[in-house]
This record gives sequence, structure tokens and C-alpha cells, in this order.
Amino acid sequence: MRFHSVHGANVLVDEGGKRATRLASFCDAIAFSAKPVAVGTRLSLQLTSNEAWTGALRLGLTSHDPAGSSTSGGGGALPRFSCPDLASRQGYWVRPLPERWIAPCSKLTFYVNAQGHFQLFVDSEYKGALLSGLPVKERLWLIVDLYGISVSAKFVTPCSSAPVEVVARGPEAVRAYRQACAEGSVPLYRTRLYIVGCPGAGKSSLKEALLNAPGRFLSSQPNLEKVPQRHLIYDYSTRKRALKADSEFCMTFKIEQAQSENTVKLQDHEALL
Repeated sequence: MRFHSVHGANVLVDEGGKRATRLASFCDAIAFSAKPVAVGTRLSLQLTSNEAWTGALRLGLTSHDPAGSSTSGGGGALPRFSCPDLASRQGYWVRPLPERWIAPCSKLTFYVNAQGHFQLFVDSEYKGALLSGLPVKERLWLIVDLYGISVSAKFVTPCSSAPVEVVARGPEAVRAYRQACAEGSVPLYRTRLYIVGCPGAGKSSLKEALLNAPGRFLSSQPNLEKVPQRHLIYDYSTRKRALKADSEFCMTFKIEQAQSENTVKLQDHEALL
């Protein structure tokens, strides 16, 4: 993808149309894609920022051909601001991005799905649908407004291959990964862990560390020795094996403890003699 020759007065398009840069001020830097965006096709922009300003990139789509918006090379027909000037017009959909999403060299990846949602990722983290209700049966051009701290944007090749960690888990994992990329996903911040170990093995201490709640699960037993956890169980079959191993460990521990107590008693008896 490349940028259109129609753009705001403060925009310079170079590198064969791949990069758009704002030359001055903090606004008047609206740019468009040279071609309509295909539904389901991922695009990526590498951003450069200047934190001397406030506000950040505005991103959106339009069903109007940019060629009819202004003369080539910029001009007065384009407004200085995409929000609210363009956003208030029929056939334009534009949203500002929060400054906290835009690091000095952030990478945006986005696409329009068949349901008319404009899905957005920032540095590979899914941010949700920036826009909804888009007319996917119409031709849609990308709008990039280099506003505020966002001073340049360059089209780069999006990463389409699955990470090696996903590939290692087999075809089903790759299929699920690609489906999540196509439809979007959200982080899951809950899970279930089975912590298995002998009494006094430090399970409560591990639970406190995982939940960042020191003292919440302290045992009432005095002088409880706390040692690192022995097992974190993630599936049923592994749990069964761990339970068996822990049972054998506990039996060995009890035998060694009994032998140690007998040795102490024998030493005490010899001392008395």
C-alpha cells in the first residue's frame, strides 16, 4: 500500500509513496491511501512521534475517492483537522487514538472484517474495533491524520506468520491463531492452577506470591517451613502424575524422618550410657 498524492498542506510523501511526514505545526496533515482497502487485508503503519505536542494520530476510512477531495500535492480543499471536520461529513469515519497507545516507534496493524468492524492492533496488542458499521460493499480508502505527537507514518509489511510457540503446538493451534487474528480477540486474565505438594511444602507461600497477597493464606501451624513450590499443574493428566509423585515423596519423607528420629534417640541413649 502507498499514500495518495492528495494530502494536507503540511504533508510530504516520499519513499515511493510508502511514507508520509508532517513537515510543520501540529495539524493540516491529512493523508489517504492510494487505493481502496480490501476487506480482510491487513495493513501496518510504523509511526514516528514527537512528544513536544499533544494529541495523537487520527485513523479512519472514507467512501469518497481522495482524487476528488483536492488537487494533487495538497491544497485548501482539505480541512486542517480530520476530527471533527471530516468526521462530521457523510461517508467519513474517523477516530482519534489515545496518546498512551502511541510510543515513539509504535506499529499499528489494522483491517476491516466482513462484519464492518475496523480491527486495530498496537504493537501486536489487540485494542478492539476502532470503528463499526462500515459499508464493506463500498470502496473504502484509509485516512491517516498525522496530528499532535504523530509526525510520520510508513507502510510496512505486516507479520502474517504464526509465532514459533504456536506452530509448535500443531495445526489446530495455528488455525485458532489465524482465526483470532481475523476476528480479533481479547486478553483473558483468569485461569485455574492446581498447586500440589506435601503439608508444609510452601503451597500457601506460592499462592501469596502468585496473587501478590502476602500474609493472606498463612497457615496457623507454628514454625511451618516454607520451601519453593514443587508443582504447578495445568492439566488433569499431569495432575494425576504429580499426585502420585507427591505421594511417593511424602512416604519417602516420612521414612527418612522416622529414621532420623530413631538415630537421635539412639544417640541420646548412648549419651546416657
